[in-house]
Amino acid sequence: MAESRVPYSKQPISPADLLGHWESQGLSISQPEKALHYLKFIGYYRLRGYARHFQNLNLGLEYHRFRRGTTFENILDLYKFDRKLRTHLMDALEKIEVSIRTVVSETTSAQQGPHWYMRADSFKDLAAFQKTDESLRKLIADGETKTKHRFLAHYYEKYCSPDLPPSWMLFETLSFGNISHIYTGLTSKIKKSIASEFDLSPLTLSSWVRSLSYLRNLCAHHCRVWNRKFTIKPELDSRLRIYLISRTDQFYIFASIIHYFLKRIKGAPGWSACIRELLGSHAPEVAAHMGFPGTWQTLSAWLEPSSPELNASLL
Repeated sequence: MAESRVPYSKQPISPADLLGHWESQGLSISQPEKALHYLKFIGYYRLRGYARHFQNLNLGLEYHRFRRGTTFENILDLYKFDRKLRTHLMDALEKIEVSIRTVVSETTSAQQGPHWYMRADSFKDLAAFQKTDESLRKLIADGETKTKHRFLAHYYEKYCSPDLPPSWMLFETLSFGNISHIYTGLTSKIKKSIASEFDLSPLTLSSWVRSLSYLRNLCAHHCRVWNRKFTIKPELDSRLRIYLISRTDQFYIFASIIHYFLKRIKGAPGWSACIRELLGSHAPEVAAHMGFPGTWQTLSAWLEPSSPELNASLL
C-alpha cells in the first residue's frame, strides 16, 4: 500500500474554473455570479459533499455527471438544510450536556462529598483517578480558565484549601468530552446511580454521552451531518426499539437518542416539532439518506407528551 502512494501535486483552481468544471459535468447554473459568490465564500470542497448526492457515482462514461435537471440551487439548498440541522442540534445538545454535567456532579457529590474527584475511591482504578486528576489540575492551572470563570478566581481568593474547587464549580468549566471521560472512569456503583437518573444502564449512558460529544464536536466544527456515516456508533439500547432503528452509523440513531434525553429531562419540548418541520420542507429522500424510516413521523416515540395523538393513545 505504501509503495503506491505518490506526492500531492494538484494546484489550486480558481472558483470560476471550478464552477465551469461543474457546468461541464451537466450542472445547470442560471445565475453564474450568484453561484460564484457562494463558491468563493463557502468553498468548492465543502459544497462538493452535497453535490455528490446529485451526481452519477458509478464508474463509466457518465461518472460524476450530474443527474439531468440538477441546478446549483439544489446543491445550495441541501447545504442550507444541513446548516439548519446543525443549529437545531447545538440547541438540543446544550440542554443534554448541561443536564448530564449536573447529574454527574450532584449525584457523585451527594455520595462522595464536594471534592469527590480528588478521591481515588470514586474511580474504578488508580489509572482512571490519576488520569482525571492530571487533566483537571492542568485545566485549573491554565490562567485563561480562571480569567473566563470569575467564580474560580473568587474561590482561590477566599479559600486556601482544598487546592481544587468543589465539583459544582469545576464542572461548569468542563467540555462534553471531559464529562464523558470522567464518567467512564467512575466506580460501577456511582455510574449506576447516575445512569438511573436517565433510566439507562451505565454502559448505555457511557456510550451515548461519548457519541453525543462526538456529534457536538462535528457540529461545532461545521462538519456535514447530512448523509454522514458516523465512525463512533452509539449503543443500541432496548429503549430505542420503538424508534425502528436499523443502522447505528446514520444520523437517525443520534436524533432518536437526543429525543429520548429531551423527553427524560422534560421542560425541553419541541425537538420532534423542529425535526418534523425541517424534514417536511424537503423531499423524503433527504431524511432517508440519514436513516429515517419512511414511517418515522407516525411512531409514538416521536410524539411530544402534549400531543393530542399521544394523549388519545393513553386514554
